[in-house]
Amino acid sequence: MEYTPQATAVATANQSSPEPSVSATVSTNTTCPECDSTTIGSSEEGTRYCQECGLVLSQHPIERSEPGWKPREQRRMGPATSVNHESVGTTLWGNSNDRTGVLEHHNNRLEYSTRALKTGLREVRALCTGCELSDPTEEHAAYLYRRASQEGLLKGRSQESIAGACVYTATRRYSQPVTLSDVATASPVTEQRISSDYRTLLKELGIGLRPPEPQEFLPKIATAIGVPFRIQRRSRELLEKATGDGTHIGQSPSGVAAAAVYAAAEEYNEPLTQETVAEVAGVSTVTISRQYQYFKKEVSK
Repeated sequence: MEYTPQATAVATANQSSPEPSVSATVSTNTTCPECDSTTIGSSEEGTRYCQECGLVLSQHPIERSEPGWKPREQRRMGPATSVNHESVGTTLWGNSNDRTGVLEHHNNRLEYSTRALKTGLREVRALCTGCELSDPTEEHAAYLYRRASQEGLLKGRSQESIAGACVYTATRRYSQPVTLSDVATASPVTEQRISSDYRTLLKELGIGLRPPEPQEFLPKIATAIGVPFRIQRRSRELLEKATGDGTHIGQSPSGVAAAAVYAAAEEYNEPLTQETVAEVAGVSTVTISRQYQYFKKEVSK
């Protein structure tokens, strides 16, 4: 047998590993740079090589199908539509001379539960818009309202108060700096009714929420008042000290945050009154004055 470098390369490749199975042949416009052969093979793993001299041209497999493809019924994806809306009925077209009006009347007939759900979801959207909440918070509030409707919590209760309770629960779930007073301001019902239905919602649906931290309300209060950054930084330091000591437990988180802002403003001699801070935080001046006594001791140290 005559010795040639090409034959040696082929023999060595055959001894080291079995020849990969050929699944396709590339067109003749691709040539081997070693032997100028146009017979290029491709293995099942996607490796392209010359069938004459065995030179490997490419070892990167090519994915020729849709990555991660699964049947539609096995795909993991969210709902097709938002839970903020209740789709009912169909669209009917016609003129005044036919029976379109009668058919439309029968088409729009809804059960009480569906009609209450549709009205309640509209109230949820209005409250979220009034409180300037994010889309995920609004979606979670609508989900809670649907659960409340399925559990029969709407019977004997106001749809507006249940909607307010769902919105407030969603803000607590996503750590939004929103108080019951803020929700009641955008709602046609009182804060007491929303608070009562809020406790019922937590109990009946088995929802567990952690208590809100005063730090969550600090950016909102500081931005609304327009205090300088040094006061915001000092307020956060005071709040970290208060939460570390457990002084905030059992107190209004927005009131504690507002008192920290007022104490920091007093330390830097900024013109800020308790009435202004209390109005922004949605608490009374008595709450600010009581919480300020603790921060006053911290500032004087």
